[in-house]
Amino acid sequence: MKLLFTCVVAIFFFGCSSPTQKISPENKQKQILADQIRKKVSKELAERYGLVPFGSGGQMMHQIEMLMLAFTYNEPIDQNEARKLLVESVNYFASAINTDERIHSYLANFPFEPKNIQVEISLRDGQGRNLPEGHLTLITASKGSLEYDIRDPETHKLVTAHRETFEEAKQLLQKTSSDRKTATFR
Repeated sequence: MKLLFTCVVAIFFFGCSSPTQKISPENKQKQILADQIRKKVSKELAERYGLVPFGSGGQMMHQIEMLMLAFTYNEPIDQNEARKLLVESVNYFASAINTDERIHSYLANFPFEPKNIQVEISLRDGQGRNLPEGHLTLITASKGSLEYDIRDPETHKLVTAHRETFEEAKQLLQKTSSDRKTATFR
């Protein structure tokens, strides 16, 4: 019995540890470049829009298929402001990737498109606290779509209040912009 127990413990300790995995120089370079771009974009979006970076990620086992950044924004905003913030953030992120020639060979597709970018922004009040139920709480651009989530007043769960494609969002922003220009010239 002691021998069986010793074998089980040995298998557990030695069998559960993963061997040291060597990272190829190519994978290491890919990771370094992705990290540099995410850091640069996070810093620029923080300065430009007041976003507070709190996470990053991506899909890049073989090639870089997606890169992600997560932020908080300490001000309540409406859906139109959220749309503008997401579209501009995704466009800036994609542009930073596409203009850095060093990373092109690691991309699953070039140019990198909005479908390859994920930006999540958690909305808070001016003091960094959760917003009241019914207000936009989380806005996300992912896989070429934008989602606007609220905390449902009845269930207290996060629910998607509206979803649109990235292209629909861009068209709505262009229409809103041209409507404002027309209104100022009348």
